[in-house]
Amino acid sequence: MDALPTIAFITSRRNSRLREWFLPSLARQLGADNPNIIVIDRFAQESSVEQFKNLTISIYPAKPSVWSGPHKLTKEDWFSAASYRNTALCACRTSHIVYADDLSVAMPGWWEAAKQAAQLDDTITCGAYQKVRNLVVNDGIATSYEQPSSGIDNRMGIMQEQEGPCRGEWLYGCSLVAPVEALLSVDGWPEQICDGLGFEDCLMGLVLENAGYKFRYNKRLFTIESEEAHFEEPPMIRKDFGVSPQDKSHAALNIAKQSKTFDNGFGDGGIRALRDSILSGQPFPIKGTPEHEWFSGTPLQDL
Repeated sequence: MDALPTIAFITSRRNSRLREWFLPSLARQLGADNPNIIVIDRFAQESSVEQFKNLTISIYPAKPSVWSGPHKLTKEDWFSAASYRNTALCACRTSHIVYADDLSVAMPGWWEAAKQAAQLDDTITCGAYQKVRNLVVNDGIATSYEQPSSGIDNRMGIMQEQEGPCRGEWLYGCSLVAPVEALLSVDGWPEQICDGLGFEDCLMGLVLENAGYKFRYNKRLFTIESEEAHFEEPPMIRKDFGVSPQDKSHAALNIAKQSKTFDNGFGDGGIRALRDSILSGQPFPIKGTPEHEWFSGTPLQDL
């Protein structure tokens, strides 16, 4: 295994700011390091390899899903971040993976914090974030921006220290470092209950905590992201079926609270066997199930 963690950049947008913001901000911090960088891109038609300065970037389309992409059963693309994150997990060859969201800038100290977190085999490190407006980035440096009243990472105020232990529910998908083994042990991100809904990051944290993993919050693992750029194109559809508290999100939360693993329908061997197959050069299988939304029973073809 490579000593450096793999960086996984997840995007569902045509203008993700990968080359304009994220990669330049990362390149300023790497020094002699040359980590694996993988991009899961909603609009990629096939896998490809690109260069950015001296970095090699591997770009993958999201794996087949019943919720989004060319093999979807739904009428339109629905939010399916868990499936995207599982695609990255299957493509990762190193012992640890760092997740970063699109429209973001890695602030100074982010990479050193990620490397430090990758030394921990029993711990998931939760990074900090801040949504900002009027973000200007020059050669990887966020030279100006405004902090709005929304999009604030409330965890930063709760924890006074720069870094410290936290609960699994503090896991947010936009900035984190995890041992690959931890994610495999719970059968990956909960796409079976969260695609079409969201909420996959906090539920992943709860289940990992139930499975015995520890959590730390590290303010140095810090990204800022553009708030208004989230609305440059229509967002992917997501819906919480039912009426609170008798709704899908509460039902999914109750499942996670009582579980040490997810059932993602990957078949024999779960996502671990799927990852082994992908890393050996096999394509992702086309998955035609489930055919119904699990909470309401609505056929996906009607959504």
